[in-house]
Amino acid sequence: GADSFGGSLRETLAQNGVDLTGLYETEEAPTTLAIVSVGSDGERSFAFYRKPGADTLLTGEEVLAALTEAPKFLHIGSLSLTAEPAREATFTAIRRAKDLGARISSDIAHSPATVRKYLGITLLPQAGVALGMCTTAARTMGDEGMLIRNIVLFAVMVYELLGPSLTKMALTKAGDIQTIPKEVTERRKKELEKVTKPMPPYVEKK
Repeated sequence: GADSFGGSLRETLAQNGVDLTGLYETEEAPTTLAIVSVGSDGERSFAFYRKPGADTLLTGEEVLAALTEAPKFLHIGSLSLTAEPAREATFTAIRRAKDLGARISSDIAHSPATVRKYLGITLLPQAGVALGMCTTAARTMGDEGMLIRNIVLFAVMVYELLGPSLTKMALTKAGDIQTIPKEVTERRKKELEKVTKPMPPYVEKK
């Protein structure tokens, strides 16, 4: 926002050597404020003054005007996905950055540390959704499309071979998969035997 808070942020960024080329100001809304409180257990809680905030007014056109050169990384936060037009502008930035060869990262707000650490690994088996896209590329883009198809198919093969094992490892480390105690397994086996009747022997009729 074009206010004292926005000016303070701009000054702080400039003092730390941050390129301000893609920083926009608006008089249509004030700078969004976030108040962070820390409880006795060390957990943080957030209160936002943002109805609307200047950050929610970012547009896709402004994003495209700023992303004229390939960045090494594009990092997005989850708050930009909560209101339009900033939400669509965020997806525009992701698409543009991918086209330019940048790496994409994201911070999922209010999620446990285990989710932030292992979520990416669990998405590896989802590589199969790229099959339809690479088939379309091969059909419509000629030789370049065939090259894209071959690269994607090889990547999918690697992902599908390693993905399930890595997903299981990540879910186990995150605590979502736990080893069932032996006594529980034995109890379930006995309960199953009680309700399962043995099949009668087969007798061939003559």
